[in-house]
Amino acid sequence: MSQIFPFQGMLYDQTLVGTIKDVVAPPYDIIDTNGQKRLHDRHPHNIIRMELGLDQTGDSPAHNRYTRAATTLQTWLNEGILKRDARPAVYYHTIEYTPLYSAPDAPKKVLRGFLALAKLEALDSGHIYPHENTRAAAKTDRLNLIEACRSNFSPIWSLYSDPLGAIIPGCNPTTRSSCCLPRLKIQD
Repeated sequence: MSQIFPFQGMLYDQTLVGTIKDVVAPPYDIIDTNGQKRLHDRHPHNIIRMELGLDQTGDSPAHNRYTRAATTLQTWLNEGILKRDARPAVYYHTIEYTPLYSAPDAPKKVLRGFLALAKLEALDSGHIYPHENTRAAAKTDRLNLIEACRSNFSPIWSLYSDPLGAIIPGCNPTTRSSCCLPRLKIQD
């Protein structure tokens, strides 16, 4: 059985940043150069500044987008832009999106899920099934960012079987009981 655990996340203070849609970004690996610049310019506190910061002329091992991300994270924490939760939690979320190549008037799709820590397991445990071969450059990039910031801005997406539809209602703060999340486990 795969195990998940609550963790102390960092959340935007929306009284300081305004509309949350202005400070979020899609997964880093689907953002092209134009999208990166557009997100960077959208809001001074857009997560892109840490997730996929702009390279600059003169970057070096001592000063680069990873070290700038670490400085930005510390600044935002010091200024209260981001606040660490006082207690560990499993974070329910919804993502509204329009699928690529959809008609302009097509309805948006909604993805419901949660963020949690997961116990690392060997691939041969029978619980984990990889879906892609991640390129070495992408692994190095994410490792450099995690090491610089001591934080992970790129959650690993996972799928799980839930034939009874019990997990998401258990995570949704509008439908869950107060005691179900700390003991939540994903069973094969």
